[in-house]
Amino acid sequence: MPMIERVLVEVPNPAHPFGAEGIGEVYIVPPMAAIANAIDSAIHRRLTELPMSPPKIRAALDHSGADD
Repeated sequence: MPMIERVLVEVPNPAHPFGAEGIGEVYIVPPMAAIANAIDSAIHRRLTELPMSPPKIRAALDHSGADD
């Protein structure tokens, strides 16, 4: 995952819940999709539930019968 630096714009934004909007912020879906694709490429199992935690990855490996 690349490092994403948050920069705050100091211009009021009434449409944002905090009144300000970050530059370079992404919606939560694209990073999770990229992580799901990386996990699928690595272990050949598609995880479809969040969070994609190490225990869930281990369970997917155990379910597939993969060796350590």
